[in-house]
Amino acid sequence: MNRKQRRRRHKSANRSAKSRKTPKSAATPKSADTANAAETPSTRKTVTAGEAMNLAIEHQRAGRLPQAEKIYKQVLKAEPNNSAAYNNLGVALKSQDRLDEAITCYRRAQKIKPDYAEAINNLGNALKEQEKLDQALVCFRRAVELKPDYADARNSLGAVLNEQGHADEAIECYQRALEDKPDDESAHNNLGVALKNEGRVEQSIVAYRRALELKPDYAEAHNNLGNAVKDQGNMDEAAACYRRALELDPDYASAHFNFSLLLLITGEFKEGWVKHEWRWKRGERKFKDRGFKQPLWDGSRLDGRTILLHAEQGLGDAIQFIRYIPLVAEYGGRVVVECHPMVIHLFDDFPGIDQLVKRKSRLPAFDVQAPFLSLPMILGTTVETIPGEAGYLHADPGLVEKWRHRLSGLDGRKVGVCWQGNPDFPGDRWRSIPLKHFAPVLDDPSTTFINLHKGVGEPQIEECGFAARIVNYSPEVESLSDTAAIMENLDLVITSDTSVAHLAGALGKPTWVLLQFVPDWRWLMDRDDMPWYPNMRLFRQTKLDDWDGVLARVGAALADYGAP
Repeated sequence: MNRKQRRRRHKSANRSAKSRKTPKSAATPKSADTANAAETPSTRKTVTAGEAMNLAIEHQRAGRLPQAEKIYKQVLKAEPNNSAAYNNLGVALKSQDRLDEAITCYRRAQKIKPDYAEAINNLGNALKEQEKLDQALVCFRRAVELKPDYADARNSLGAVLNEQGHADEAIECYQRALEDKPDDESAHNNLGVALKNEGRVEQSIVAYRRALELKPDYAEAHNNLGNAVKDQGNMDEAAACYRRALELDPDYASAHFNFSLLLLITGEFKEGWVKHEWRWKRGERKFKDRGFKQPLWDGSRLDGRTILLHAEQGLGDAIQFIRYIPLVAEYGGRVVVECHPMVIHLFDDFPGIDQLVKRKSRLPAFDVQAPFLSLPMILGTTVETIPGEAGYLHADPGLVEKWRHRLSGLDGRKVGVCWQGNPDFPGDRWRSIPLKHFAPVLDDPSTTFINLHKGVGEPQIEECGFAARIVNYSPEVESLSDTAAIMENLDLVITSDTSVAHLAGALGKPTWVLLQFVPDWRWLMDRDDMPWYPNMRLFRQTKLDDWDGVLARVGAALADYGAP
């Protein structure tokens, strides 16, 4: 797995202590960055500047940032080489979300005083906020090199390493930071995030609880603890954690969003869909607001108006939620659908669509709009009213015939397998299954297995010694349309939680989906059927990370699955 893939894999709903901005109106008694008192040589002029600096710091701690900024600038006018004043001015500017100006100040402070560890650390924090992680990493490494016992800088270094996918190194950083500063609640919280990213959920819970012992009103730690206990299946405790986080910070978007996932997975759709709209306020690229001037559709009659429906997330989401298009068309408007180029040909001739547009292409004029995953909220979907039936998508007939001929020489029952999801997905570590676990399934002598995966994970076929058991047409597969056509010629699809599962479900093929202990919200809990896809059977882990148990049950079920 390359660095970019690992970095994306570890981004998640968890949040480190330094990833959320302090509201502009809030007081800042303790800044995440370091504001230093002035250096005070014996001259009267410097002492006067030092007194001014300390007054500015008092303003800053009280949240009176414009006053602090004004004083720092006055000091710098009198003393242009005052590195502490530049550093502190940078802190004040960063607290006002003026990152470019803050970065300029930190760089000036560092130029004046090259070994100024605090300014270098502050520069790293500002660069991290701009998502310039490689540059931030250089700063944090330099800060701890200059000052080995600088716990805050080591904590920040760990946060960047964790975000880049180096959770093991991040854990070492946090542990070292806690040696120097054992009561640093943010380091305990961040350690919990890194441990959870490594799959060490129980240890992450210990870290979060310690952070909350030190700071009971720590909203981020409550949210993160909620995520961890949810992964253990403790839904009531997770809900209590999210509620507590929201009591402390009612506008905490990630806590609202995480709570929405819990509500949806437990079937509480009405409240869950509403909270799911908080995804747009989380500041993540995955949920980047498109900034459309046209309003969100409110579910009223369209009466000839044009509505844009855009597939906001992954391929599987687009396939799952395209089912809503005919319902929207019934409201009497012209329906334009924008989606990823990889799925656009699957939607040709789909009922209710007047125009298909590739993502990032020029959009036609429209009057209202809605993201795909907002449609269940707008239309009031409950578990009992999930729309659509099995087989609402159809593969291209010409490709189906092509692949029928291609697969005709295979013996026995034909079963498609997929074990690997998109490694860029934040939770891929939990849902993708190392192919070695499939041995009990692949041993079935009456079945020919066909690979339905293409890309990362495919080399596992050779690495696991399964090349003789899995027929691999991947080099001939040009698009998802080919994959759909192959599926139409299969008796069964066995897959992890990927877009392949959604494609097989939408085609109406018999499909077995293998799920982690607490899966993505759409699979719900404690059931072996799937309301979104009636043709599916679900095989769930009975304990965290136990894929061997899942595949043993799948192997036994396959042996009883009809005659080849």
